[in-house]
Amino acid sequence: MNFETLIDALTCPFSIGSKKHNYTRHFFEDPKILPCCNLSACNKCILKHLNTKRNCPDFFLNCPFCEIVSRVIVVGDDCKLEINIMAASQLERNLIDINHYLLNKLDNGVKNIEERFQSKDNFLNKRKELIENEIHDQITNLKNHLDQMELELKFSLDQSAQNMKTNLEKFEKDHKSELKEIKSAIETLRSNSLSYVNGDTKLKNSKMQQTIQFKTIDNCILHLNELGKINHNFSEMISELKFDPNVELPSRTIIGKLKQINNVDLAEQFKVIKSQTQITKIQPIPGSNHKVPISPKYACIADSQTLLFTDSQSRQLIEINLITGDFVRSTNLEGILKNPDGVCVNPKKNHIYVTDSELKCIFKLDYDFNLLKRFGLKDLKWPKGIYYDYESKYMGEHSCPDKLYVCDFSGERVAVYNDHEQLRDYLVIPYLESPTSPTFAPAENFAFKSHRNSITSDEDCKFYPLNVKVNRNFIFVSDDWTGENCIRVFDKKTHQFLRNVGDLNAWNPLGLILDDAGNLFTAARLYYETGQTNLFCFNTRTNELQYKTCLNINSDCITDLILDRYTDRSNLRIICVGDKKIHFFQF
Repeated sequence: MNFETLIDALTCPFSIGSKKHNYTRHFFEDPKILPCCNLSACNKCILKHLNTKRNCPDFFLNCPFCEIVSRVIVVGDDCKLEINIMAASQLERNLIDINHYLLNKLDNGVKNIEERFQSKDNFLNKRKELIENEIHDQITNLKNHLDQMELELKFSLDQSAQNMKTNLEKFEKDHKSELKEIKSAIETLRSNSLSYVNGDTKLKNSKMQQTIQFKTIDNCILHLNELGKINHNFSEMISELKFDPNVELPSRTIIGKLKQINNVDLAEQFKVIKSQTQITKIQPIPGSNHKVPISPKYACIADSQTLLFTDSQSRQLIEINLITGDFVRSTNLEGILKNPDGVCVNPKKNHIYVTDSELKCIFKLDYDFNLLKRFGLKDLKWPKGIYYDYESKYMGEHSCPDKLYVCDFSGERVAVYNDHEQLRDYLVIPYLESPTSPTFAPAENFAFKSHRNSITSDEDCKFYPLNVKVNRNFIFVSDDWTGENCIRVFDKKTHQFLRNVGDLNAWNPLGLILDDAGNLFTAARLYYETGQTNLFCFNTRTNELQYKTCLNINSDCITDLILDRYTDRSNLRIICVGDKKIHFFQF
């Protein structure tokens, strides 16, 4: 017998109510047997249902169940009906059963709560252990990094001391005669000065002796001037001794961001791929079973749980969960977006920047996908990749005004904007052989030959930028259409074109990843239509290719490359954005 059955067995049927009456449910109290249908009811409930007839002292009960009218004798507040002894005993037994049921229910509830707390404690203990291990690993990495820095510093100081000693010996050897003359002149001046002060020398001809003193002083002054020149040359020689360690310090503060130390040198970590996953379809409506294919272009990580990418098929900006890959939301700004391409974020101000190649402009949104601003209509011809430099704060003694870098594919340049979305400059590669080339389209009064980036080329090369990344000193741009298929390097402060990195011998170098040790990673296909896609690793200091790793993505063409530093700190991920899928590579 379950709990509801026990309650029903203890409840007075008259208290349940009828079509005419609606009473409060209660248990049996002094149960009586009805004379018409042999059902039981409380004495009080029967009294409520009694009626009288005119000129008749008797009471009548109109039974609400069988609707039979019965005569009932009432003495005081007691109906003279047969007492239901079985109902009374059953009431007692049911109360005991209910007590047992409630006690068991309470015990089970307490056990469930204890088990939940126990599982929560286990989870917290495991989480604590993981955090302790992670902190221990980070401290170990920091210690190793500092030890390496100490070795570099000691070696450099020893080398500087040895060079200084060698230079001093060479200086003494080269200027031995001059030093001897200076020493002799100083001794003569000291001797004559003492003699003059003490009055030990009696001068016969004071005028002649004064002339000798003046000549001696003039000679000392001349030698002292020569000594000053020698000292200046020696100071310049010492200033050339610089300490330049091979391992650079982390770009961010160590407190609270120890994960940067793990990313000082990513070259060794990205040699071996541990696992690979991919996303080919998403659910456009959360919770729906219907999935649609995706056609991603560019992507970026907004925070530790958010991945944003532009989709060429739906022409929308789509947000998915970085960890699970589940669809979160999407927008086309109520039809304003026509062909969204590049996307980047400024996480410090919660701003999203999206380029539109059809409208030839840049949209600025907040993290709620609300449109804040549209700019660049007169500055761009075909905007593609975009990057916001939110990490670099200072360059030398002055703040760096350059913040937003936009690849203008058709304009064959990279537009540079400040923090207020105002155009500051273009990164271009003009050629002297074609001063009227539409690749740059300078103004009539533009001194093309005297432009800071002017170079001489015998080939008809063009500059088609697709991706851009920035570190503390340089700007790196992937060039899709040059003869080398290389990465262009510009100076961050002067915007001068410096050099090319890498001859990929491949088509479409797309996506750029930089680390703190001067390594640059990009993805490219060996052939344009078919062939495998490789991850190339270059050393930006020597411009040498260190290695290339095959990415098993079949015929999918990579359009963007992202480093995931959030999901798993011990095992970094590279997100490769293809034209049909989003690939996740675990290293």
